[in-house]
Amino acid sequence: SPPVVLRLKCGSGPVHISGQHLVAVEEDAESEEEEEEEVKLLSISGKRSAPGSGSKVPQKKVKLAADEDEDDDDDDDDFDEEE
Repeated sequence: SPPVVLRLKCGSGPVHISGQHLVAVEEDAESEEEEEEEVKLLSISGKRSAPGSGSKVPQKKVKLAADEDEDDDDDDDDFDEEE
């Protein structure tokens, strides 16, 4: 038999039901040390990047953010004039 019985009190549906089953697992001290070593290795390899490729992307984002701020100021001015 199923562990839970659900009944629709009103309406004809459709009904979508979802859930999660979480299980807590105690880890050994050794496994925690292994995870820390993996994180260190990932952080070291993550620092390497192709020369010049990383500096171009943030500059574009900064320009876009500056343009949006200017547009917002223009919108505020138009609103003030209508009042």
